[in-house]
Amino acid sequence: MNDKSLIEEKKEDLIRLTTKFCEKYLDEEYEKLCKKVILKMARKRSVPFLSGRIEIWAGAIIYALGQINFLFDGKLKPYITRDIISDYFCTSKSTISQKAKIIRDIFNMRYWDEKFSTSLIKAQNPFKDIVFVSGIPIKKSFLPFHIQEVLNQLNTTKINLIDDYIKYRKIGKVLLERIIGSCLNREIILNCAKLLGFAKGKEIIFNSDSDNIILNDFALNDYKVNNKSAIDLYRERFSVENEIEEGMLDGLISSYTSLFKIDTILRTEKILILSDILNNKTDIKLLDINLSQSTSPGSLIFIRLVPFKHLNVTSGIIFPFQNYLENDLITQYNRLIREIRSNIDGIKRFISFFKLYRKIGNKLTYRDV
Repeated sequence: MNDKSLIEEKKEDLIRLTTKFCEKYLDEEYEKLCKKVILKMARKRSVPFLSGRIEIWAGAIIYALGQINFLFDGKLKPYITRDIISDYFCTSKSTISQKAKIIRDIFNMRYWDEKFSTSLIKAQNPFKDIVFVSGIPIKKSFLPFHIQEVLNQLNTTKINLIDDYIKYRKIGKVLLERIIGSCLNREIILNCAKLLGFAKGKEIIFNSDSDNIILNDFALNDYKVNNKSAIDLYRERFSVENEIEEGMLDGLISSYTSLFKIDTILRTEKILILSDILNNKTDIKLLDINLSQSTSPGSLIFIRLVPFKHLNVTSGIIFPFQNYLENDLITQYNRLIREIRSNIDGIKRFISFFKLYRKIGNKLTYRDV
Protein backbone atom coordinates (compact mmCIF):
# COMPACT_ATOMS: atom_id res chain seq x y z
CA MET A 1 0.00 0.00 0.00
CA ASN A 2 1.51 3.37 -1.00
CA ASP A 3 1.67 6.36 1.35
CA LYS A 4 -1.23 8.16 -0.36
CA SER A 5 -3.53 5.18 0.10
CA LEU A 6 -2.37 4.69 3.69
CA ILE A 7 -2.96 8.35 4.51
CA GLU A 8 -6.47 8.18 3.05
CA GLU A 9 -7.27 5.01 4.98
CA LYS A 10 -6.04 6.34 8.33
CA LYS A 11 -7.69 9.71 7.71
CA GLU A 12 -11.06 8.01 7.26
CA ASP A 13 -10.44 5.89 10.38
CA LEU A 14 -9.71 9.02 12.41
CA ILE A 15 -12.83 10.77 11.16
CA ARG A 16 -14.92 7.69 11.99
CA LEU A 17 -13.45 7.37 15.52
CA THR A 18 -13.74 11.05 16.44
CA THR A 19 -17.23 11.30 14.95
CA LYS A 20 -18.51 8.39 17.06
CA PHE A 21 -16.98 9.89 20.20
CA CYS A 22 -18.49 13.33 19.51
CA GLU A 23 -21.91 11.81 18.83
CA LYS A 24 -21.78 10.05 22.19
CA TYR A 25 -20.20 12.70 24.44
CA LEU A 26 -19.94 16.06 22.68
CA ASP A 27 -21.75 17.81 19.82
CA GLU A 28 -21.72 18.51 16.10
CA GLU A 29 -19.43 21.52 16.45
CA TYR A 30 -16.70 19.42 18.06
CA GLU A 31 -17.23 16.81 15.36
CA LYS A 32 -16.58 19.42 12.65
CA LEU A 33 -13.52 20.79 14.48
CA CYS A 34 -12.07 17.28 14.75
CA LYS A 35 -12.57 16.71 11.04
CA LYS A 36 -10.95 20.06 10.30
CA VAL A 37 -7.84 19.10 12.30
CA ILE A 38 -7.68 15.65 10.66
CA LEU A 39 -7.89 17.06 7.13
CA LYS A 40 -5.16 19.59 7.91
CA MET A 41 -2.94 16.87 9.38
CA ALA A 42 -3.46 14.73 6.26
CA ARG A 43 -2.16 17.57 4.06
CA LYS A 44 1.12 17.93 5.97
CA ARG A 45 4.31 16.95 4.16
CA SER A 46 5.08 14.59 7.03
CA VAL A 47 1.71 13.21 8.15
CA PRO A 48 1.84 12.73 11.95
CA PHE A 49 -0.76 9.94 12.25
CA LEU A 50 1.08 7.55 9.88
CA SER A 51 2.95 6.18 12.90
CA GLY A 52 1.40 5.08 16.18
CA ARG A 53 -2.00 3.71 17.12
CA ILE A 54 -4.81 5.48 15.32
CA GLU A 55 -6.95 5.38 18.51
CA ILE A 56 -4.31 7.40 20.36
CA TRP A 57 -4.32 10.04 17.63
CA ALA A 58 -8.11 10.20 17.70
CA GLY A 59 -8.10 10.75 21.45
CA ALA A 60 -5.28 13.30 21.14
CA ILE A 61 -7.22 15.37 18.59
CA ILE A 62 -10.21 15.58 20.94
CA TYR A 63 -7.91 16.24 23.89
CA ALA A 64 -6.07 19.07 22.09
CA LEU A 65 -9.31 20.77 21.04
CA GLY A 66 -10.73 20.23 24.52
CA GLN A 67 -7.77 21.94 26.16
CA ILE A 68 -8.14 25.20 24.22
CA ASN A 69 -11.95 25.17 24.51
CA PHE A 70 -12.17 24.53 28.28
CA LEU A 71 -13.85 21.16 27.68
CA PHE A 72 -12.63 19.89 31.07
CA ASP A 73 -14.16 22.82 32.97
CA GLY A 74 -17.34 21.62 34.69
CA LYS A 75 -18.87 25.10 34.53
CA LEU A 76 -19.23 24.93 30.73
CA LYS A 77 -21.13 22.68 28.35
CA PRO A 78 -20.31 20.34 26.79
CA TYR A 79 -18.17 18.95 29.60
CA ILE A 80 -16.24 15.70 29.94
CA THR A 81 -13.26 14.51 31.97
CA ARG A 82 -9.88 13.45 30.63
CA ASP A 83 -10.58 9.96 31.92
CA ILE A 84 -13.54 9.60 29.55
CA ILE A 85 -11.22 10.18 26.55
CA SER A 86 -8.49 7.83 27.75
CA ASP A 87 -10.95 5.09 28.76
CA TYR A 88 -12.87 5.33 25.48
CA PHE A 89 -9.71 4.94 23.39
CA CYS A 90 -8.11 2.41 25.77
CA THR A 91 -4.92 4.32 26.46
CA SER A 92 -3.35 6.41 29.25
CA LYS A 93 -3.96 10.10 29.82
CA SER A 94 -0.22 10.82 29.65
CA THR A 95 0.11 9.19 26.22
CA ILE A 96 -2.84 11.13 24.82
CA SER A 97 -1.57 14.33 26.44
CA GLN A 98 1.82 13.96 24.75
CA LYS A 99 0.25 13.46 21.34
CA ALA A 100 -2.14 16.37 21.97
CA LYS A 101 0.84 18.66 22.58
CA ILE A 102 2.29 17.64 19.22
CA ILE A 103 -1.00 18.59 17.55
CA ARG A 104 -1.20 21.93 19.40
CA ASP A 105 2.37 22.74 18.38
CA ILE A 106 1.81 21.80 14.73
CA PHE A 107 -1.14 24.18 14.38
CA ASN A 108 -0.08 26.71 17.01
CA MET A 109 -3.36 26.10 18.86
CA ARG A 110 -4.07 28.53 21.70
CA TYR A 111 -6.95 29.77 23.82
CA TRP A 112 -9.56 31.74 21.85
CA ASP A 113 -8.04 30.50 18.61
CA GLU A 114 -10.07 31.77 15.66
CA LYS A 115 -9.51 28.57 13.67
CA PHE A 116 -10.09 25.95 16.36
CA SER A 117 -12.36 27.52 18.98
CA THR A 118 -16.03 26.71 19.42
CA SER A 119 -18.58 29.47 18.87
CA LEU A 120 -19.17 29.66 22.63
CA ILE A 121 -15.48 30.27 23.39
CA LYS A 122 -15.16 32.83 20.58
CA ALA A 123 -18.11 34.75 22.03
CA GLN A 124 -16.51 34.75 25.49
CA ASN A 125 -13.08 35.87 24.24
CA PRO A 126 -11.98 38.67 26.63
CA PHE A 127 -9.57 40.00 23.98
CA LYS A 128 -12.02 40.30 21.11
CA ASP A 129 -12.17 44.12 21.47
CA ILE A 130 -8.43 44.43 22.15
CA VAL A 131 -5.75 44.91 19.49
CA PHE A 132 -2.01 45.08 19.92
CA VAL A 133 -0.49 48.23 18.44
CA SER A 134 3.30 48.04 18.47
CA GLY A 135 2.99 45.38 21.16
CA ILE A 136 0.71 47.45 23.41
CA PRO A 137 -2.87 46.20 24.10
CA ILE A 138 -5.45 48.90 23.27
CA LYS A 139 -9.25 48.86 23.04
CA LYS A 140 -10.39 49.27 19.45
CA SER A 141 -12.58 52.23 20.35
CA PHE A 142 -9.51 54.16 21.57
CA LEU A 143 -7.72 53.89 18.22
CA PRO A 144 -7.68 56.65 15.58
CA PHE A 145 -10.60 56.35 13.18
CA HIS A 146 -8.49 55.41 10.13
CA ILE A 147 -6.98 52.46 12.03
CA GLN A 148 -10.43 51.34 13.18
CA GLU A 149 -11.42 51.33 9.50
CA VAL A 150 -8.52 48.98 8.69
CA LEU A 151 -9.57 46.61 11.46
CA ASN A 152 -13.20 46.69 10.36
CA GLN A 153 -12.13 45.87 6.82
CA LEU A 154 -10.14 42.89 8.07
CA ASN A 155 -13.07 41.68 10.17
CA THR A 156 -15.69 42.01 7.43
CA THR A 157 -13.81 40.66 4.41
CA LYS A 158 -14.59 37.07 3.56
CA ILE A 159 -11.04 36.53 2.30
CA ASN A 160 -8.31 35.30 4.64
CA LEU A 161 -5.66 37.92 3.90
CA ILE A 162 -2.82 36.00 5.52
CA ASP A 163 -3.55 32.85 3.52
CA ASP A 164 -3.82 34.99 0.41
CA TYR A 165 -0.46 36.58 1.19
CA ILE A 166 1.24 33.20 1.61
CA LYS A 167 -0.18 32.01 -1.73
CA TYR A 168 1.06 35.24 -3.33
CA ARG A 169 4.61 34.61 -2.12
CA LYS A 170 4.62 30.97 -3.19
CA ILE A 171 3.14 31.50 -6.65
CA GLY A 172 5.04 34.75 -7.08
CA LYS A 173 8.42 33.09 -6.76
CA VAL A 174 7.62 30.68 -9.61
CA LEU A 175 6.09 33.43 -11.76
CA LEU A 176 9.06 35.78 -11.43
CA GLU A 177 11.51 32.99 -12.24
CA ARG A 178 9.48 32.39 -15.41
CA ILE A 179 9.58 36.08 -16.34
CA ILE A 180 13.33 36.27 -15.71
CA GLY A 181 13.89 33.24 -17.95
CA SER A 182 11.68 34.48 -20.78
CA CYS A 183 12.01 38.28 -20.77
CA LEU A 184 15.47 39.11 -19.41
CA ASN A 185 18.58 38.44 -21.50
CA ARG A 186 22.26 38.70 -20.64
CA GLU A 187 22.55 42.18 -22.13
CA ILE A 188 19.72 43.59 -19.98
CA ILE A 189 21.06 41.96 -16.81
CA LEU A 190 24.58 43.30 -17.50
CA ASN A 191 23.28 46.83 -18.18
CA CYS A 192 21.33 46.77 -14.91
CA ALA A 193 24.36 45.42 -13.05
CA LYS A 194 26.45 48.32 -14.39
CA LEU A 195 23.85 50.86 -13.25
CA LEU A 196 23.81 49.36 -9.73
CA GLY A 197 27.59 48.97 -9.50
CA PHE A 198 27.65 45.16 -9.64
CA ALA A 199 29.67 44.88 -12.88
CA LYS A 200 33.34 45.03 -13.74
CA GLY A 201 33.58 44.99 -17.49
CA LYS A 202 31.38 42.11 -18.61
CA GLU A 203 31.59 40.30 -15.29
CA ILE A 204 28.88 40.60 -12.61
CA ILE A 205 30.19 40.46 -9.04
CA PHE A 206 27.93 40.07 -6.01
CA ASN A 207 29.00 40.66 -2.42
CA SER A 208 26.00 38.82 -0.95
CA ASP A 209 22.97 36.72 -1.93
CA SER A 210 20.75 39.76 -1.54
CA ASP A 211 22.57 41.57 -4.37
CA ASN A 212 21.16 39.09 -6.91
CA ILE A 213 17.62 39.65 -5.62
CA ILE A 214 18.09 43.42 -5.78
CA LEU A 215 19.39 43.19 -9.35
CA ASN A 216 16.46 41.02 -10.46
CA ASP A 217 13.88 43.33 -8.87
CA PHE A 218 15.43 46.34 -10.60
CA ALA A 219 15.77 44.56 -13.98
CA LEU A 220 12.20 43.23 -13.88
CA ASN A 221 10.41 46.41 -12.88
CA ASP A 222 12.44 49.57 -13.54
CA TYR A 223 14.73 48.89 -16.49
CA LYS A 224 12.93 49.41 -19.81
CA VAL A 225 13.56 48.58 -23.44
CA ASN A 226 11.46 50.62 -25.89
CA ASN A 227 9.62 51.98 -22.87
CA LYS A 228 8.55 48.51 -21.71
CA SER A 229 9.66 46.60 -18.61
CA ALA A 230 10.11 42.82 -18.45
CA ILE A 231 6.76 42.65 -16.62
CA ASP A 232 5.10 44.55 -19.48
CA LEU A 233 6.66 42.23 -22.07
CA TYR A 234 5.58 39.09 -20.24
CA ARG A 235 2.01 40.36 -19.95
CA GLU A 236 1.95 40.95 -23.71
CA ARG A 237 3.51 37.63 -24.74
CA PHE A 238 2.08 35.03 -22.36
CA SER A 239 -1.26 34.09 -20.88
CA VAL A 240 -1.68 33.88 -17.10
CA GLU A 241 -2.28 30.53 -15.42
CA ASN A 242 -4.55 31.59 -12.54
CA GLU A 243 -6.26 34.50 -10.83
CA ILE A 244 -3.37 35.13 -8.43
CA GLU A 245 -0.88 35.43 -11.31
CA GLU A 246 -3.18 37.89 -13.05
CA GLY A 247 -3.47 39.95 -9.87
CA MET A 248 0.28 39.88 -9.35
CA LEU A 249 1.04 41.07 -12.88
CA ASP A 250 -1.54 43.86 -12.54
CA GLY A 251 -0.02 44.80 -9.19
CA LEU A 252 3.58 44.78 -10.43
CA ILE A 253 2.66 46.93 -13.44
CA SER A 254 1.00 49.42 -11.04
CA SER A 255 3.79 49.18 -8.43
CA TYR A 256 6.18 51.96 -7.54
CA THR A 257 9.14 52.56 -5.24
CA SER A 258 9.37 55.21 -2.57
CA LEU A 259 10.66 55.99 0.90
CA PHE A 260 8.03 55.20 3.54
CA LYS A 261 7.75 55.89 7.24
CA ILE A 262 6.12 53.24 9.44
CA ASP A 263 3.48 55.09 11.47
CA THR A 264 1.66 52.21 13.16
CA ILE A 265 2.09 48.44 13.40
CA LEU A 266 -0.82 46.08 14.05
CA ARG A 267 1.32 43.07 14.89
CA THR A 268 -1.49 40.58 15.42
CA GLU A 269 -3.07 41.48 12.07
CA LYS A 270 0.37 41.66 10.32
CA ILE A 271 -0.53 45.15 9.05
CA LEU A 272 1.66 48.27 8.88
CA ILE A 273 0.27 51.77 8.35
CA LEU A 274 2.71 53.82 6.27
CA SER A 275 3.29 57.37 5.08
CA ASP A 276 4.83 57.89 1.65
CA ILE A 277 7.44 60.57 2.31
CA LEU A 278 8.35 61.33 -1.30
CA ASN A 279 4.74 61.65 -2.49
CA ASN A 280 3.23 63.10 0.70
CA LYS A 281 0.60 60.35 1.13
CA THR A 282 -0.63 58.86 4.40
CA ASP A 283 -2.67 55.91 5.71
CA ILE A 284 -1.17 53.36 3.31
CA LYS A 285 -1.92 49.80 4.47
CA LEU A 286 0.82 47.22 3.97
CA LEU A 287 0.39 43.50 4.68
CA ASP A 288 3.73 41.93 5.56
CA ILE A 289 4.16 39.02 7.98
CA ASN A 290 7.92 39.35 8.61
CA LEU A 291 8.19 43.13 8.57
CA SER A 292 5.26 43.58 10.96
CA GLN A 293 7.11 41.49 13.56
CA SER A 294 10.68 42.70 13.03
CA THR A 295 10.54 46.49 12.80
CA SER A 296 9.21 49.36 14.92
CA PRO A 297 7.09 52.51 14.40
CA GLY A 298 9.08 55.47 13.12
CA SER A 299 11.43 53.35 11.02
CA LEU A 300 12.08 54.30 7.41
CA ILE A 301 11.94 51.77 4.58
CA PHE A 302 12.50 52.02 0.84
CA ILE A 303 10.28 49.39 -0.81
CA ARG A 304 8.44 48.62 -4.00
CA LEU A 305 4.77 48.90 -3.06
CA VAL A 306 2.58 46.44 -4.97
CA PRO A 307 -1.22 46.87 -4.92
CA PHE A 308 -2.67 43.39 -4.46
CA LYS A 309 -6.37 42.74 -3.84
CA HIS A 310 -7.51 44.31 -0.55
CA LEU A 311 -4.17 45.63 0.66
CA ASN A 312 -0.66 46.43 -0.53
CA VAL A 313 2.33 44.10 -0.35
CA THR A 314 6.02 44.54 -1.22
CA SER A 315 7.90 43.04 -4.15
CA GLY A 316 10.34 41.56 -1.63
CA ILE A 317 13.20 44.06 -1.46
CA ILE A 318 13.48 46.36 1.55
CA PHE A 319 16.16 48.99 2.26
CA PRO A 320 15.74 50.01 5.93
CA PHE A 321 17.02 53.26 7.48
CA GLN A 322 17.03 54.79 10.95
CA ASN A 323 14.23 57.33 11.49
CA TYR A 324 16.58 60.18 12.45
CA LEU A 325 18.06 60.08 8.92
CA GLU A 326 14.88 61.31 7.22
CA ASN A 327 16.01 64.85 6.40
CA ASP A 328 19.51 63.72 5.43
CA LEU A 329 18.07 61.01 3.17
CA ILE A 330 15.85 63.47 1.31
CA THR A 331 18.73 65.94 0.87
CA GLN A 332 21.12 63.31 -0.46
CA TYR A 333 18.42 61.73 -2.64
CA ASN A 334 17.67 65.05 -4.33
CA ARG A 335 21.38 65.41 -5.09
CA LEU A 336 21.86 61.85 -6.35
CA ILE A 337 18.96 61.82 -8.83
CA ARG A 338 20.52 64.78 -10.65
CA GLU A 339 23.73 62.78 -11.11
CA ILE A 340 22.15 59.65 -12.61
CA ARG A 341 21.98 59.61 -16.40
CA SER A 342 18.51 58.34 -17.13
CA ASN A 343 15.17 59.81 -18.15
CA ILE A 344 13.24 57.14 -16.21
CA ASP A 345 12.25 58.26 -12.70
CA GLY A 346 12.02 54.70 -11.37
CA ILE A 347 15.61 53.97 -12.37
CA LYS A 348 16.94 57.15 -10.76
CA ARG A 349 14.98 56.57 -7.57
CA PHE A 350 16.00 52.90 -7.18
CA ILE A 351 19.70 53.56 -7.84
CA SER A 352 19.75 56.57 -5.52
CA PHE A 353 18.27 54.73 -2.56
CA PHE A 354 20.37 51.64 -3.20
CA LYS A 355 23.47 53.83 -2.98
CA LEU A 356 22.12 55.47 0.17
CA TYR A 357 21.36 52.06 1.68
CA ARG A 358 24.93 50.92 1.06
CA LYS A 359 26.21 54.12 2.60
CA ILE A 360 24.00 54.72 5.63
CA GLY A 361 21.29 52.02 5.69
CA ASN A 362 20.65 49.27 8.21
CA LYS A 363 21.34 45.63 7.44
CA LEU A 364 19.24 44.72 4.41
CA THR A 365 16.00 42.86 4.97
CA TYR A 366 14.66 41.02 1.94
CA ARG A 367 12.69 37.98 0.86
CA ASP A 368 13.18 35.84 -2.15
CA VAL A 369 9.71 36.21 -3.66
